[in-house]
Amino acid sequence: MDLNRDEYTTYEYTTYSVTEPRVIIGAMIVAPLMNPILSMSFGIVTANWKLYKRSIATVFLGAFSVILVSYLPGQTHLIFERQTG
Repeated sequence: MDLNRDEYTTYEYTTYSVTEPRVIIGAMIVAPLMNPILSMSFGIVTANWKLYKRSIATVFLGAFSVILVSYLPGQTHLIFERQTG
């Protein structure tokens, strides 16, 4: 494989960013929300407003639950840390 410097840098950056833990965690958060996002766009294109509203509610509920599920263990950890420390 004959790469010049610019192509190698792009390849190296792409490979690094895919293996970055923040990218993997972000993908795990976004992946379950892909179906509601797709159905939201389908609802817009087909003017199916009932589907659009239901998809928006699902996206917000999913995002809220992800934030809540990640927030609670952090707060629980702080409570136990204060009691023991």
